[in-house]
Order: sequence, then C-alpha cells, then structure tokens
Amino acid sequence: GVQANTGSQLRIVSAGVIDMYGNRPAIAGLGSQHIDLPNGTVPVGNSNYTFTYAINVTGNPGNFGIIGSGDYGAGNRVIAIRTNGNNQMINYWWANDLYTDVSGLRGTLRIMSHTYNNAVGRKFYDGGVFKNGDGSTGLNNTAANNTLFKTVGGEFFEGKIPEVIMFDELLSVADREQVESNMAAYYNLS
Repeated sequence: GVQANTGSQLRIVSAGVIDMYGNRPAIAGLGSQHIDLPNGTVPVGNSNYTFTYAINVTGNPGNFGIIGSGDYGAGNRVIAIRTNGNNQMINYWWANDLYTDVSGLRGTLRIMSHTYNNAVGRKFYDGGVFKNGDGSTGLNNTAANNTLFKTVGGEFFEGKIPEVIMFDELLSVADREQVESNMAAYYNLS
C-alpha cells in the first residue's frame, strides 16, 4: 500500500520498494531534518537489496546520512549509507564496512547504487560505473530505525535527494542499469 510522511512525497510502492513520486521534488535535508520510515521498510535480516538514488551535496561534506536502518552499535545489524567527507561513500553495517573513494561530491548531482547479494557481497556504482565491492555476507539487519537523510546520531544529510528507490531484492545488472539510466535521463545526466 501507499504510505506517506507529511510533505515528503514519499511512497512505499510495495514491501521493500519505495520511490519519491509526483514531480520528483528535490527534498532538502538540512541540519536535523530527516524522514522516518516505517520500521521494516529497509530490507531486514540477510536479505538482498538494491538502493539507487540521486544526490546533490550542498553542505560542507562530512558524515552525511542518506539511508539508515538497524541496531546502531551492534555489529552487522545495520544498513547505512552515508558520505565520508567530500571524496568517499560508506555502506556500513557497524562491522565489515565498505568504503569507496569517489570524485568530489559537493555541488554535483549524481546517481549512485548499492547492491547486496547475500551469497557474494556488496557492490557500489557511481554514475552506473562499478567503483568498489567486497565479499562480506554476514548481514543481520533489524527492522528498527529506518530513516532517509539520517544514519546514526547526528549524521544528517545536507543537500538534496530528489529520488530514492529501494528494492528488497538484488536487481539483475540489466534492471539496475535501466533504473540508473532512467534516473540519469530524467535529471539530464546522460
């Protein structure tokens, strides 16, 4: 069913799949603003996932949370995606974290994807290009603390995230590329 958070234009398409809808507003995260999602929106346990989103960092890049979920402080019980300064992205589980160097984030709209295959590990794509991966498969995320624009504590996003799509499955390469291509075309990035 469709669920919304006042003013956020957020829609849950089906279990584990969310998308921004309407005219794709550029929702801005500044300071302590964030969107609380219903618990269980982000995939739980050792479930496969694909997250694709458009971001534009406008603040002085630090530890800016994008997607967060789980029991922070407990090893491998978290799915969190955030910036690490201006030149790095992190997909962390509170253990076995995947750090990826990227070109400068500030002031650049870009499309990014994170995938997880519970038999093989994680992969990160920036602009549709594979940047990094690992073989970590011990995820045991919980259904608690599901957020956009925030990970743990004060890791709030500063900038705009006009679109987020979360799949509770590992998309095929062709499907992931199609989602990225469609997003890039919409935002005139192709």
